[in-house]
Amino acid sequence: MNKIAEQMFKKNTKPIILAIDDDVSSMAIEGLLMGNKYDLVLEFNGLDGIKRAIELHPELILLGVMMPGLDGFEVCRRIQFLPEISEVPIVMVTALVNDDDRMKGLHAGADDFINNPYYSVKLTERLHAILRQAKYRRIAVELAEFLLGMTIQLKA
Repeated sequence: MNKIAEQMFKKNTKPIILAIDDDVSSMAIEGLLMGNKYDLVLEFNGLDGIKRAIELHPELILLGVMMPGLDGFEVCRRIQFLPEISEVPIVMVTALVNDDDRMKGLHAGADDFINNPYYSVKLTERLHAILRQAKYRRIAVELAEFLLGMTIQLKA
């Protein structure tokens, strides 16, 4: 079975969500998502989070903004320059509500923001929607690669 078919029919695999945050709110997120259909992995600083993202290739990254060392904006920027994980959707979980901060995050590569404190139903619904979009985007890319390969073979 090719990669496209495997992705389309993969039902028993839980999506991996990587949460990178030094704050205790990660623990609240862990409690919220562990009972769901996700595998949640926690990292408590930016550098370890980037290393873990490369290792795991998660379907989604939840990223705190205010962390010592590398803040969330810098983590986001660095992820965008790593081809193996640059397409992973990033959702920043933050208490910052300033439009300038949101624009800074979007320019750094964030896909969405969730305000902390968050409403648990809203969080799970938004994450589910983002994961669904990411899955379809991956399938579309793999299908395009497959079709390109078939076209090259037919021309040869």
